[in-house]
Amino acid sequence: MHRIAIINNWLISGGAEKQGLILAKTLNKQFKVFLYVYYSDKIEEKFLKEVELNNIELILLKGSHLKKFYTFYKLCKKNKISIIISYLFAGNLLNGFVGSLLNIKHRIGGIRNSSHSTIKNFIQKILHNRFLSLSISNSYKGMVECVKSGYNPQKMVVIHNCFEFKTEDHYTEENSEVKIITVARFVNQKDYLTSIKAINYAVSKIGNKKIRYIIIGYGKLENKIKEWINEYEINDNIMLLINPRNVNEYLLKADIYLSTSLFEGLSNSIMEAMSHSLPIIATNVGDNSYLVKNDHNGYLTEIGDHVKLGSYIVELTNDSGKRLEFGKKSFLHLKENFSNRKFEQSYLNVINKLVENIQ
Repeated sequence: MHRIAIINNWLISGGAEKQGLILAKTLNKQFKVFLYVYYSDKIEEKFLKEVELNNIELILLKGSHLKKFYTFYKLCKKNKISIIISYLFAGNLLNGFVGSLLNIKHRIGGIRNSSHSTIKNFIQKILHNRFLSLSISNSYKGMVECVKSGYNPQKMVVIHNCFEFKTEDHYTEENSEVKIITVARFVNQKDYLTSIKAINYAVSKIGNKKIRYIIIGYGKLENKIKEWINEYEINDNIMLLINPRNVNEYLLKADIYLSTSLFEGLSNSIMEAMSHSLPIIATNVGDNSYLVKNDHNGYLTEIGDHVKLGSYIVELTNDSGKRLEFGKKSFLHLKENFSNRKFEQSYLNVINKLVENIQ
């Protein structure tokens, strides 16, 4: 039986972290899985419970970066790890260098976005080309961009994120106030200025009593987002919530999901919204076009086009029938095309192919 090390940055409500935990639970059915968490100070209780329920061996890496590398090296050797799977930059470094030192044959790295900083891209390219068996991108857009910048295309594989369904489809009852929601970190990538400008445009067209925009997240741009809200004088239309525990409750009561990201891989937040039967208005970045079909379950726009985004908000705000229809199609599309079963089979196919090529 293969013994697999999976490296997560954290155990919190982030996209890559959720996918890492889902993969650990999935592969633990057939293999012995060790889940390593690089930043052990960032852990949510609900995920610890999932780890325990699924009998996954959890290892928290502590101390300096050098100490974490040594601990990972020592434990991989002790536990006779034969496959390492990582998702993000820190994990890819551990995977590439420690895996190579231990001569672990199967080292699978991760690419989670369609755009990276120059430095990260340079280092990840070296890791991919020289130290990893292959890299799995969660988007075709991400793979294309990597290959353009010099990544070995023969070592690139695309496996889309999956979604674990815990509820059946749900549709919000018609209300006089339409709730638009965004759940994302407060970072430049999410382009909150454009979303605020889009809401401002929509309010100018249909009045401020009909729209409520709920922003849920956390991060370094919190104060900047507050400044933008004040600048556009739409405080009465916006609710800013800092990392609440009951995100699902807000999604259940929402009517429209808005995403104005500058780049993505395959968006977990959009998938989460689709699981709550929400129509989606989003920028056409990463593999969002695999999730959102224009005039089917939502709308896609170009980056930064707040007028187009705002126009779609107006359209769906004024048409409850279309909101309901798009929401139903969101749920069905997600369930039919991004199941846990398909995700599991894709990873098993990759692992089996790697093992066969080595033998």
